[in-house]
Amino acid sequence: MKLSKSQRENLKQKFGGYCAYCGDELGGKWHPDHLIAVVRDLTTGKPTKPENDVYENLMPACTPCNHNKRSMSLESWRDLLTHYRDVQVIRDCSQIRHLLRFGLVQFIQKPVVFHFEKWMEQPKSKYNWSIIPEHVQFMATDEDGMACGWLVKPQIMGDAWRHQSHLSAFFNIDRRSNYLNHYRGDWKDSLEQRPEEKSQ
Repeated sequence: MKLSKSQRENLKQKFGGYCAYCGDELGGKWHPDHLIAVVRDLTTGKPTKPENDVYENLMPACTPCNHNKRSMSLESWRDLLTHYRDVQVIRDCSQIRHLLRFGLVQFIQKPVVFHFEKWMEQPKSKYNWSIIPEHVQFMATDEDGMACGWLVKPQIMGDAWRHQSHLSAFFNIDRRSNYLNHYRGDWKDSLEQRPEEKSQ
């Protein structure tokens, strides 16, 4: 499906601007990937499963992940990545075998877990900075301690306080919250109270 500019930007930010699969930060060149493949006809290029060609089935993916996953199911791709590690790389790459003999490389024997799976498993709480992208500097929380707003480094434009509001995984500004009560690192003392928003 063809995405509008706003749909594409929202999709890119679905997991904080990172690839849904490997977790690398997405640059200018990335792909909307069908989580459940549409399986295109090799002759016509038309999807054989058009019911999967919907926005809700799209994931933001870096180019290498998009090309490697192709039309595989998530579990088939997970098995393939495990096969790369346990069989194919050692079998087919003599350089890797040399490095293994000298103890210069080590393969980590752990399950393949995709970035979006880690993201969705973790509670979106005010304490959980580990799942919040590094460019987020301030966090507002509601009375239950759940994150209800976030801001990047403050940019004052006239009298208006600018915030970014497209990280749908844990963002929905509550206008009753007139302060930011959690800070990251060096920005902790840089702002005590969020200026009341004014329309321009």
